[in-house]
Amino acid sequence: MDSKRGWTVGMVFLLPACASTAPRPDPVSSDASADVVDAAADVRIACPEGTCVYPGSDLCRLPGGPMSGCCSCNAGVCSVECRCMAPDTLIATPTGDRRIDAIAPGDLVYGPLRGRIAAVPVLAVRRTDAVGHRVQRITLSNGTVLEGSAGHPTVDGRTFRDLRPGDPLGGLRVLDVETVAYAHDATWDILPASDGGGYIASGALIGSTLAPRFAEGFDRISAP
Repeated sequence: MDSKRGWTVGMVFLLPACASTAPRPDPVSSDASADVVDAAADVRIACPEGTCVYPGSDLCRLPGGPMSGCCSCNAGVCSVECRCMAPDTLIATPTGDRRIDAIAPGDLVYGPLRGRIAAVPVLAVRRTDAVGHRVQRITLSNGTVLEGSAGHPTVDGRTFRDLRPGDPLGGLRVLDVETVAYAHDATWDILPASDGGGYIASGALIGSTLAPRFAEGFDRISAP
C-alpha cells in the first residue's frame, strides 16, 4: 500500500514490448508509432481566413505562431485540440516521482493493469508546441496541483474542463479549479502499456490522450 496516495500497488513489472512474454493489456496497442498519429480528436471549428480558434472558445483570433491556443490552424479551421500536461507534472514511477518531460519510451511508470496499480513500460511520448494556450489549474486533496489542457481525459470519460470543486479525480478530490495562461512553450503526454493508457500524475489516476479508447478498462480499478 502506498500510504501517500492510497493506491494498492501490485509488484508487477512488465518489460518493454521487445522482451515481454506477458499478455498485452487491452486496449493499448504495442505499435506506439501508429497510436501517436491519431491521438487527438479531429475537432473542426470554422473561422474567417487568417484566424483560428481552439475548442472551448467562441473567439476567432490571429494565430501567435504555427500553433495558436495549442490548436493547429489551417485555412481558418482549428483541426486538433491540445489535450496534454505541463512539463513539470510529476509522474509516479518505481524509482519515485519524475517530471513528465523526463519520461522516455521504455521507462516504467505506475498505471492500472488487470484491477490493480502496477509498473508498466511507456510506449510513446508526445510533445506539442503551445502558443497562447490556456490550461486548467487543478488543486487536489493531497496538496498537489495539476496543470493540463481543458480537453485532457479523466479515467471515467470526463475532461479537465468538466471538473468542479468537490469532484473526484482518480482517487483524490478536487479542491479548486482555475483557468490560467500557460507558462510553458509545450505540453506533454505519455502512453503507458496500462489498461486504457492511464497513469498516475500528482497522485491522481488520469487518462492518456494517446490511447485510442482512454475511458475503457477503469471500471475494474479499486480506488480509495
